[in-house]
Amino acid sequence: MLIDYEMPEMNGYEVAVEIKRVRPELVVILLSGSEVPIQAMTVVDAFVPKLEASRELLPTVAALCSKARDPQQNRERLLG
Repeated sequence: MLIDYEMPEMNGYEVAVEIKRVRPELVVILLSGSEVPIQAMTVVDAFVPKLEASRELLPTVAALCSKARDPQQNRERLLG
């Protein structure tokens, strides 16, 4: 699931927390044009800055869809 951090009523962190509560296996990629609190980064599977989305989004989705041997290592690489 792709979500923006800046949204009306709830921010991306709040949405990601609820998504992971209901469907923890669902992959969540957070997009933002501004800085995102570290707290939000701990909930999502990857973060892509909006200014880099045209270059980074597809490789990020591909990496998350591939069968990683070590999911924690893959997550650390994607979150930077």
